[in-house]
Parts: sequence; C-alpha cells; structure tokens
Amino acid sequence: MCRINADCVESWLSCGGTACPICRVHLVVQK
Repeated sequence: MCRINADCVESWLSCGGTACPICRVHLVVQK
C-alpha cells in the first residue's frame, strides 16, 4: 500500500488514486 502524504494528496487525487508510485518518486526527488 502507498502512504498518502500531504504533499502527495493533490497528485493522488489528480491521478484518481493511481499516483502511488509517482508519489514515492516525488518524495525521493524532493528529498
């Protein structure tokens, strides 16, 4: 399962809940 972070909520909703891997990638890039 993918943990939804506040920074990923918008992307998650935009992708219809399919931004799980995308969210993780963004988190890594931001870090």
